[in-house]
Amino acid sequence: MIYSLNFSKQALKELAKINEPYYSNIKQAIANLTENPRPQGYKKLKDRVG
Repeated sequence: MIYSLNFSKQALKELAKINEPYYSNIKQAIANLTENPRPQGYKKLKDRVG
């Protein structure tokens, strides 16, 4: 099953500020989440209040 990701305009602006090679690594990690949203070693967030 393929999932989709949606980003807010603000999130995209913040991502664009990240320098290489970090940007490419983060971009690839986010893209991988569409294929496996719970990769090995992930930690479930809980009790998070904005």
